[in-house]
Order: sequence, then C-alpha cells, then structure tokens
Amino acid sequence: MSCCRRCSRWFWVLTLVFCIGWSFNALAQSDDSIYHRFNPTWTRYYYLNHIDQSQVIDTSTDLVHRYHQGFDEFNEMQTGNLGQASFRLSPQFVQHVGYRVGLDAYSEYFFTPDNTPFYNTRRPYTVLDYVLGTKNEQMFSGTHTQNITKQYNFNFRFQRIGSQGIFSRQRADWFNLSLGQSFTTKNQRYYIQALVHQNRAKLQQNGGITIPLDSAYNSVYLDRNSVPVRLDSALLTMRERGVFVQHGLQWGGYYEHKFDTTVQKILYPVVRLQHRFEYNRFRYKFHDDVVDFPQYENVYIDGSKTNDSIQYDSWRNELRLELTDIRSKTDTTTSCKLFGGGVGLTHELYQFFEITSGPSLDNKSNVIAKADVHTNFLSAELLQGNILRNLNFGASGEYDVAGYNQSDYTLTSYASLNVGPITPSFFYRRSSLSPTHFQEYYNGNHFQWTNVFGNTNTTIYGGSLFVKPARGFISYSIYNVTNPIYFSENRKPAQLLSTVNGYSFSVAPSFALGHFHLDARLVWQSYDNAVLTYPDFYTLSSLYYTGKLFKSALQMTAGVEGRYNTSYDAPSFEPNTSQFYVQHETEAGDYMWLDAFLNLKIRSVRVSLLGQNLLQGTSKVNTYSAMPYPLPDRSFKVRINWLFWN
Repeated sequence: MSCCRRCSRWFWVLTLVFCIGWSFNALAQSDDSIYHRFNPTWTRYYYLNHIDQSQVIDTSTDLVHRYHQGFDEFNEMQTGNLGQASFRLSPQFVQHVGYRVGLDAYSEYFFTPDNTPFYNTRRPYTVLDYVLGTKNEQMFSGTHTQNITKQYNFNFRFQRIGSQGIFSRQRADWFNLSLGQSFTTKNQRYYIQALVHQNRAKLQQNGGITIPLDSAYNSVYLDRNSVPVRLDSALLTMRERGVFVQHGLQWGGYYEHKFDTTVQKILYPVVRLQHRFEYNRFRYKFHDDVVDFPQYENVYIDGSKTNDSIQYDSWRNELRLELTDIRSKTDTTTSCKLFGGGVGLTHELYQFFEITSGPSLDNKSNVIAKADVHTNFLSAELLQGNILRNLNFGASGEYDVAGYNQSDYTLTSYASLNVGPITPSFFYRRSSLSPTHFQEYYNGNHFQWTNVFGNTNTTIYGGSLFVKPARGFISYSIYNVTNPIYFSENRKPAQLLSTVNGYSFSVAPSFALGHFHLDARLVWQSYDNAVLTYPDFYTLSSLYYTGKLFKSALQMTAGVEGRYNTSYDAPSFEPNTSQFYVQHETEAGDYMWLDAFLNLKIRSVRVSLLGQNLLQGTSKVNTYSAMPYPLPDRSFKVRINWLFWN
C-alpha cells in the first residue's frame, strides 16, 4: 500500500512538472507584443456530453461574487460553511438508470468527467482564482490549457478549499486535481478525450450545536468556537481517483469557414460512433472516538472507537451510435435534417471490497439501453414558411436490460412552440428506479440495516412560458411520487407505501432599465406528505448596476442579493452516514439573507468584494440551514480572478 501511495504522489508531481514545463516553454517562445493581449475569443471550451457545442470564456462581472459552483444554484443550502454537506430547497429526482451508491451530500465539490471542460485555444490560456474570507475561509483554483498542435490540447485544473467554519469542529479541506487531453486527426474524423482526476476531502464533523439557537448567540458565547457541539472528535475523509477516455469516429461533409485572414475546412458530422470508458476508485471513512459515543443509541462493533468505511471500484463502458441533425455541403452554406438522435448500450460494474468489518458484498452489474431523438425544424430549409418550423420536440429513454437493477427505466419528452414574444413549452418525465446502496445496506458501528425496498415510481409533468419582453419565464410542475424512500427521524431509511402528490410554480423575470437590472426567481411549492418537507416559498433576487467607467477602462457591477424561504421543518443531517433525514421538532427559515457585492474588471483581472448575511441580528440572531446547523455568521470576502493568454 505504501508503495502505491508513493507511486501515486510521484505521478501527480510529474504531472504538475509537465504542465509547468509546457507553460514556461510557451512563454519563452511567445512574442512580447502578444503576451499582454486580452482576447477571450482565442479560447473555446466544451463539455463531454455536448462536444459539438463550444462556448467562449465568460469575462463578465455580473456573477463574479458567486465564487463557488454550488452557489450558482439559487436553492442550494450548506450545513455551515464552504466544503461541508449541502442540500436543495426543492426535490431533486434522478433521471438516469444505473446503480447508485447514495452519497450525494458532497457531490457539488467533486471534479468529474462531465463537469470538466475541454478546450481548443489559439494561445496558451491560464486562469487563477483566489477567495479569502473571514474565519480563515480560503479557496484557490486554477486552470491551464494550451494547444501543442492544432489537433492536440491538454488542460490542467486544480482546486483547494480550506474553510475553518464559525463553530468548533467545522473545518473543511478539499483538494481536487485533473489532467485532461484531447486530440483530433487532421481530417477531423477521429477524436479522443482523456482525463485523470483525483478528489480528496478531510472534513471535521461536529453534528451541529446542542443548545438553542438564541442561547448560542447571547453574550456568553461571543466566540462561537466555544458553543457546545454534538461531536468532539468525528472526522470524515473521502478519496476518489478516476480515469476516463472517450473517443469516436465521425463521418460527414466539410465546409469552409473564415478565421481572420485564413480559410479552414470544418467537418460537420452526419454519423458518429462513440465509445466511452470510465474507471473510479472511491473510499469513504468516518472516524470517531469513544468520547462521542453517548450521542449514539447503539454501539455494535467496537466500544472504543468508530472506523466505518466503504470502498468500491466502478467500471463503465458505453457504445453509442449517433445521427446528428446537421447535413453539410462542401460550400459555405449548410442545410439541416429534420431529426437527430442516437442509440447506445452501457455496461457498468461496481465491486465493493471493504465495508467496515461486515460481510463482503456481491458485485453489482447492469446493462443499460439508451435511445433519444430530437427535431431541428428551425434550421431546416425544407420547412421555410411552414408553421412546423417553430415546433421543437424530443424524447429520450433508458432501460436496464439485465443486471442488479433490471427493469429500471426513465423516460423524458418535451415540446415547445416559438410563437412571437412568447414561447410555450411542455415536458413529461417518468421513472422507476431501485433504491441506492445506502438505502439498502449499511453495516457500521452505530447504524446497521439491511432493507428490501421496492422501486420508487416518479411522474413529473408541466410546462413553462418564456416571455421575451420580460426576459424571463413562468413555469409549473406537477409531481406524483409512489413509494418514495427517505431517511426517517431514527436516521434510518424507510419506504412510504403510498403516493405523494405535489406541485411547484415559479416566476423568473429579468428586467433592465438603463444600467440597472433586477433579476429574480420566486418559487411556490406544496407536497401532501411530510416525508417531502420543503419550504412553501423561496426566492433569490438581485438588484444591481452595471456599467463602464474611466473611458470604458473599468467595468463595474454593484448591487445587493437577497435569499429568503418560509419556515419549514428543515432536514437534519447525520455525519456518520452523510445522509439528510426528516425531522419535525424544530422549524427553520423565515429569515432574510442579504448580501452586498462590488465586482470590478480591468482587462483580464476581475475583483469581487462581498459582504454576506448583512442583516444578521436586525430581526433574528440567525436561523438554521439544516438541523441543528446554524447559517454562517456575517462575513466578508475578497475574490481575485485573473485570466492570462500567453
């Protein structure tokens, strides 16, 4: 084991040296007149699920104050501070078939193949990002990418989070690292993307405070670090390593595209055959000393310490045949087919080889069939002047043909009609999914269960209206969830053998008057059973000014951002199993969280000054996010984001 660890360390050291060496090589060979240029259009990126949809680097100042990807979701809540477990204020239903472990409380912090961008850049591109906040909260991240040749690109990405927290035993440390490469042949018919990544977390767990919220904020505890907490020595560590390869062959026609003064032939694929391979090794370990044992009802394995762990390897192979919606000609004009889609077959295997001191588990294997179809009427020359040109619809489905989750399925369909200033759209989703690993089985020092649950059947349907004058939308959704599985008040999984019905209605306008902007999203929701407990209303609203100063040399965005949700029985969190569970003893919410921000940009440097929870103490001392975890105190943060094109 020690040899493997040394090899792993040397692997990442050599990877870093390789990236730095290429960076200095590019810098040494570049022209000084080019080195200080700033041109975001030099670099484009795409994600693996949409390799035909490249994007330009975002250099705006509007959202710079949202310094972590978890904060991009306006209904995200964290159990204290950056790096700790998080959950959503509305239900999240899985729409993919396959074996699921069920450790989702920390998913926002992981580097994965699907959230890793791949690049094509004319100049070596580097971005460095640093966040410094009160209570020793820091985040440092960076990306470097460059094209070694026109066909070959590599990228290096890292993220380091260190967050002390407001209360004792809340420190969170994350280190994420990835190295990606992409290559396309000169005729553009073969392509490959490859990625190795690593995620490591070391998270102190305090289990929340043990005294009432008002008592924790009186004069006795001016230092929040002295507030008594449930756990004094608990520590959670996670480690994941993965290798990913995606490659394919594609056939189609070429057309000529002008880049500045040069003309380049671009392949527009008609048919694509793609293979995808992914391997991951994941380890989860919860450690606690005997001093915390009075906080648990049971001790099953060891009366002196807790060392609960789970470790597994997973393999996934997928083969997909795709018919794109583009048919190209050899000249500069293109025409489009009416439909596009694809079919695929996936095999996955999970091998569990260590779960505390319990019995070994059988391997979990699945074979999944996938299919999808969508229209491209808008660009079809055949339908010029036809009302069908404004119609857009699609459907996709997945079915577990054989394996542990056999007969699981998902089905998704949608349709929209572009008619003048209003675009109505409708959707329908249906799924039948097996329970997760953690819902079926756990063998720990304080919690043990073996369950035989049936599938959860979910139907969601609804629609939306996109209103162009308001640059926003109105949407509704109807939910029917049969036999939902949840973690009950005893912190163990249970299944409700009935149907839960609910709905959600949201409004998201975006108004602009000169340089002033008002963006809002308001959500009303209701569910007829307490196993789905969410606030009846929540919102995120931003009022800000954006403009340019000093002869357009300085770009500025300044404003306020408020978050609010009504009172509800917020979920509680069990650190031992990393699961949120239902509780009905204490309400949280009915609290206005207000931030103020100033975002500045000078050429390739963006700076954000952020004050959070500024209204704390005006009407309430605070409230809980999850029980019994108070929201973070008032704090101030500085973010510096610097982009380089060498």
